[in-house]
Amino acid sequence: MLAWILFALSCVLFVLFFLPLYVRSQNKRNHLCDYAVLLLLSDEIRQEQRAKFIRWVHEDRAENAMALSSDAVFAVERVADGLASSAGLAAHAALWKEKNNAP
Repeated sequence: MLAWILFALSCVLFVLFFLPLYVRSQNKRNHLCDYAVLLLLSDEIRQEQRAKFIRWVHEDRAENAMALSSDAVFAVERVADGLASSAGLAAHAALWKEKNNAP
């Protein structure tokens, strides 16, 4: 009986901890994909984001290449998360526009 209680408690704890992490990672993946679609389909957005990223690289206080790369990952994730509300719809619209303008 105690084994079943421990098993049930383990399952509950697993769901309580794993589910939020899973949902968060899926949201982050969706945000990064939407951001990538916008960068691939819009030259204006890509040029603006590239200029901002280069400026950020020069302003970052990283002491070595690994630290800079790690900071860059977090910076790109922050941008993608910050644009999440509008980037998703914009990515869908850009994809649809590109499909309808295909030769």
